Amino acid sequence: MSKKESDAHHVWEFMHDTGMIRDSGDKTTRHEYKEIAAEQGLTNSAGRSSITPLTNQKTIEKYKGILKEFRGFSRREGFGDNLRTLPREAVSAYLNQKLEDGVGRQRLQDICSCINKAGAFGHNSEFAPAVTAFREAGMPEKVSVGSRAFDNPQAIISALKPPAALAAEIQFRTGLRSENALSFKINASGDTVSFVSKGGQRHEAFPMPVDLIDRARLYSDNQGNVSIMPYRTYEYQVKEAANAHGERLADGKVKNSHSFRHCFARDMYNGLIKSGVPKASAKAEVSEALFHHRAEITDLYIR
Repeated sequence: MSKKESDAHHVWEFMHDTGMIRDSGDKTTRHEYKEIAAEQGLTNSAGRSSITPLTNQKTIEKYKGILKEFRGFSRREGFGDNLRTLPREAVSAYLNQKLEDGVGRQRLQDICSCINKAGAFGHNSEFAPAVTAFREAGMPEKVSVGSRAFDNPQAIISALKPPAALAAEIQFRTGLRSENALSFKINASGDTVSFVSKGGQRHEAFPMPVDLIDRARLYSDNQGNVSIMPYRTYEYQVKEAANAHGERLADGKVKNSHSFRHCFARDMYNGLIKSGVPKASAKAEVSEALFHHRAEITDLYIR
């Protein structure tokens, strides 16, 4: 077995054996995990995340990659290669190396969250102090990129090919994440769909405009399961269209499919305010529509 394969094998076993990846038989809800965290004195989002197992496949793959790289780095630097026993010096050295390499703030946040979770599930008390120290001293300043919403979402939708255009319009009109706009099940009622969103949250009767459901039937099987197109292909086409129309963030990065979700949130919030709904109530409605429960996250969508 090569070192690369060994890293992959070790990480995969670690994530499964420690419960870092949610077992299919685990019926605990996000709310119940939140209550468990509160009982343990973990009141902030980082604390809650540290005890909540992973369910989203993209996040699982991302964390697998981080831990494989972290383990390989630790082995090469002489710290060892067992994620259950690596010292805090390994974490500090790895994070500082990523900082020297010029890794961006968001990627560093992902790495910190991944290592924190690995430490919590692997019962390695060395990880959290190193991550906390790095966050307090080494994390680069957050750069504001302004609104992430498209300036002209309809122009982007019009520039896309039919499958991608449909997924984009679903995102724009419902606020769904791209993975849920691309894949869902049409319910027998004909005006709602079902899917599992980020964090394993099930939605059995999510309302969707009938005209979108009718168009989605072209991509469904005889049980109503819709699969419009692969995520990576969709994301590529949206970014190509965004780039062609000069849709960029303040830091110069091209906007992506998530910008449709920002458009939905911004438009919904502005519409509620215009109709006389108080700001706090409007923000709460938008938060519920996005399946978010933290005001600071909703603020990023409506600015």
